[in-house]
Amino acid sequence: MAKDYEGFTSEELDGEIRMHLAEIETIKGFKQKLLDRQEAERKEKIQSLIAKRKALDAEIAALETPKARKAAKPVKSSRKGTKLAAKYQSKKNPELTSAGRGELAKWLVEEMAETGLPKEAFLIEK
Repeated sequence: MAKDYEGFTSEELDGEIRMHLAEIETIKGFKQKLLDRQEAERKEKIQSLIAKRKALDAEIAALETPKARKAAKPVKSSRKGTKLAAKYQSKKNPELTSAGRGELAKWLVEEMAETGLPKEAFLIEK
C-alpha cells in the first residue's frame, strides 16, 4: 500500500528519497549478481558442448579410417562393363547397332525421321 507523504516536511521527503534510492541500488546489485551468475552458467554450458563436439569429432575421425571407408563403398555390379546384344540395326549402314537402352541412338532417330518408320522396323530379327 502506498505511503501518504502529505504533511511531510522537505527534509523528511529528502530522507525518504535517499532511503528508496539506497534500496534501488541494493536491488540493482542483486540483479547484476544474478545476471553475472547466469552469464557464467551459459559460458560453462557452451564450453561443455564444445568439449562434447570435439569428442564426437574424434570418434567420427576414428571411424573414418581407410579400412572403414573401403568397407563403406558400394559394391559394384557384376554386370558392369558387359556388352548387351544389339536390338536395333540401321537399314542404311548395318554396322550401326543399338542395344535399345537409355536414349535412342542418334542414327536411329535420324533414320526414323527420314523414313517415317517406327523403331520396331529396325529390330534385328533372330
